[in-house]
Amino acid sequence: PSHIYIVLILWLMTLANVYIHFQVLGLVEDTAKFGQLLMVYLIILLIVITGGRVNTNIRKVSASESVSTFLAVLSYIAFVIAILLIQSTFLKLVFAGVATVIHTSRILLWNRKANSDPMAWIFSTAYFWIVMGFVLKGLEVLELVHPMLALHAFTAGGIGTMSFYVMMSIAAAYNPNLLDKSKAIKLIMYAIHLAALTRVIVPNFLPTQFYSDLIVISGLCWLLAFFTFLFKFTPALIFLTMGMGRPAFK
Repeated sequence: PSHIYIVLILWLMTLANVYIHFQVLGLVEDTAKFGQLLMVYLIILLIVITGGRVNTNIRKVSASESVSTFLAVLSYIAFVIAILLIQSTFLKLVFAGVATVIHTSRILLWNRKANSDPMAWIFSTAYFWIVMGFVLKGLEVLELVHPMLALHAFTAGGIGTMSFYVMMSIAAAYNPNLLDKSKAIKLIMYAIHLAALTRVIVPNFLPTQFYSDLIVISGLCWLLAFFTFLFKFTPALIFLTMGMGRPAFK
């Protein structure tokens, strides 16, 4: 089956959970951190794999996307193996650099053929944070940035913004008229990207005593984004289906 890799990823996610819970139960020591990192990297892997298919549907990208997706997945897996299992600083830098180049090229390929669909641009800006994660991980290996910043780029940045992309894509599938709420979409994306910026980029330029304040600002931006989605999109999803004015739920 063509989607058997999903089953494998789910099994690896189960293993990551085992690593975390076994330490919590006191059965083993020092496995929770590895489990947490493995889970984050597996979620990003799903985004990397499915990203090409999603963008093919939206932008009708040519068959070259298949090659781009293959290289992106291969470089990402090599990057994860290097970060989690290899001790060599040089190899970590090499794989982080290769992943950065390949995934940046992937975004450029998408943007070269992008149309005016706002969802296409939302996906690209969300994927940008994954590339930023590669860059920050390389800088982390060189001990130039805080060790948590790359992780925040992948989570608050990549996973966070991609979550909104998926939510809005599903909403638009039920009611395409929702994409006309351009002000709401802009506010949501500004807020969620600002949340990521205050967690990932801004800490590099401020003293450490301001970090807790930045966490609060980031959290408030997340709340703004989610409440905007809740109030602007939920009523339309409940009462409209495909823009035909029929109740979505009976």
